[in-house]
Amino acid sequence: MATPLESAVSNFSFVLEQNAMLITTVGTLSAISIAVLPILEQNYRAYIAAGRGGLPPNLYGWAKSSLLKIFLSCETTNTDMYLSDPDKNTWLDQSEVTKRSGERPTFNWHPVPSRQITQRADAVMNEKIQKLIPKYARANPDLVGVAVSPHEKQHDALVIHPNRPAPHTVATAAQREILHIHEGTDWSLHCLLSPLDCKLGSESVIDQGRGERHPMSGRLLVKEYLTIYTPRDDEELRIVEAIVRASIGYMTGSRDVKGF
Repeated sequence: MATPLESAVSNFSFVLEQNAMLITTVGTLSAISIAVLPILEQNYRAYIAAGRGGLPPNLYGWAKSSLLKIFLSCETTNTDMYLSDPDKNTWLDQSEVTKRSGERPTFNWHPVPSRQITQRADAVMNEKIQKLIPKYARANPDLVGVAVSPHEKQHDALVIHPNRPAPHTVATAAQREILHIHEGTDWSLHCLLSPLDCKLGSESVIDQGRGERHPMSGRLLVKEYLTIYTPRDDEELRIVEAIVRASIGYMTGSRDVKGF
């Protein structure tokens, strides 16, 4: 007759045999969790560090942005989609957009918010960038206004003046927003340019290394929605201002943008 200890061991062995696959699965998942959790934590912290913009800085925002990255995010420097666009208008003087020196800056992994994490400007330049929106709002009171960005939901943005009709469907799809600046973080800009200003031969804003498509452009955002890199010096600021004027012109349909 088996002792109580022998019976217990026998019963335990039987349970193991009957549930071997379940136990193996649980063990495998536990091992994966131990390996993956630190990576997920680091990814979450990077999302929070990018600052506010478009999605809330919490687990919900992180999860949604991560899913957008996996399923909808696009490559950001290809410009082929602009060549077939029927809109052939341009507002940008191509001679003003020279080739940017050095490599393109690096951006964070998450597409929302999308932020430049290398090659940022110093505090002096940031102050100059901060003046762009009020400068062009004052210079063009009949063309533009200032409102909270409908995309970022926090930064001030230049928007089409409420008394002015949207000149094209892109402006309507973009909720009439022209551009905004990521104040307090990377100081890059999001703006909309005409297809030919996004891509014109080999002299486009993107090909000249001055910016790139937003990771959601052509997906959840219109393809004309660009990121303009933070200017590092006064010459680059001059080029950014030319891009700002072109953006205002395109989004309002005006050929008389002031602010030079």
